[in-house]
Amino acid sequence: MAINSDFPDPGFLKGADGVWYAFGTNGNGHRIQVANSTDFHTWDLLDIEALPTIASWELHQQHWAPDVILRVSPFPPQPGQENGKV
Repeated sequence: MAINSDFPDPGFLKGADGVWYAFGTNGNGHRIQVANSTDFHTWDLLDIEALPTIASWELHQQHWAPDVILRVSPFPPQPGQENGKV
């Protein structure tokens, strides 16, 4: 994995769309950083916040080594979702 940025402690997940996602410890202006790759070798750092809201007792810098899972929703798929995966 090669991300030309400060992206420590990554956790990985293969999405329902077949794309790999990496979630990294806070940095680059985000609590939880996100990168993606279609081949697990070339990665793009995304400018999105994986944790847009936090509890009132949390601090912005308290998020390390994220672990992310893919869940299948018990609800019927909404338009634009495949197989009920969220």
